[in-house]
Amino acid sequence: MVRAVLVALGALAAMSYGAASVARAEDYKAVVRLAREGYWGKQQELNQHLKILGQKAPELKLGDWRGGAVTAEQMKGKIVIVDFWATWCESCKKTVPALNEIAKKYKDKVIVVGACAGGGEESMWGVAEEWKMTYPTGKASEETAKAWGALWYPHYVVVDAKGTIRALGVTPAALEPIIEALLK
Repeated sequence: MVRAVLVALGALAAMSYGAASVARAEDYKAVVRLAREGYWGKQQELNQHLKILGQKAPELKLGDWRGGAVTAEQMKGKIVIVDFWATWCESCKKTVPALNEIAKKYKDKVIVVGACAGGGEESMWGVAEEWKMTYPTGKASEETAKAWGALWYPHYVVVDAKGTIRALGVTPAALEPIIEALLK
């Protein structure tokens, strides 16, 4: 069922590119395939994620920035990876080096943004320093985390250069292949 829903979504989204860009539609199908293969959740979570997948990304409301605030203007025209993380989350800690590397490797085309949520936000600055997080991060409210579909931590949301959510709830290993497909 999960596969059928994602395949149908991919086909509909690919058709939206029109006949003028068959190659672009094929690239988008690759993104959908990669997002499906890298999905961490179960059917219940997928049903919630399908409500925002393929939609314009909501405003990213973060406060108390570490590493400088990232504005909507800075994100415009770039792929954005939003890393929803929690200070108590060991899995989040383990993925920081890979996200640091993605931020460095794709610095001209991709912005990685941390969004600290899920409790313990008061210690965000110290934890981000301890974990050697090099990308900017801010505190996210429960409302922001919900709007972005963050159901577990770490939780990644991939937004394309046009501001559309193309993948969410994917594993850390799925991020770079999705980025590469979006850059084609």
